[in-house]
Amino acid sequence: MLTAGNHKLSRHILNFSLPPGVTCRRHVLCAEACYAVACYSRYPNVRTRWDENLRLSRREEFSAMMIDEIVEKRGVVVRIHVGGDFYSERYVRKWRRIAGALPSVQFYGYHIKI
Repeated sequence: MLTAGNHKLSRHILNFSLPPGVTCRRHVLCAEACYAVACYSRYPNVRTRWDENLRLSRREEFSAMMIDEIVEKRGVVVRIHVGGDFYSERYVRKWRRIAGALPSVQFYGYHIKI
C-alpha cells in the first residue's frame, strides 16, 4: 500500500495514494492540471496500485493493515494522498485510528477537505 517518497521530498517519507477523480470532491475544477491525474493515466503500475489501495481502504481491517505496514517499514513520516482525497467520514475515522495508534509517526496531507 505504501511507497517510498521521491527525490523532491525524501525517500524516507512513506506515501499512500488513491485514484484521483473518483475520490476527489472537486476534481472537475483541477483535473487538467492535476499531477495525480497525469500519473494515474500515464503509468499503468501507478493505476494498478492506487486502484488496489482504494479497494483495500474500504475494508474493515484497513486501519490494522496500515498500522502493520507502517511499523514493518519503520515509518516516521507518512504522506496521505499524493493522489486522491478523503472520500468519506468513515475513511477519515480509519486514518484517525491509524494516527492514534502510532503517535511517534508524523502524518500529513495537502488536500484535506472534510
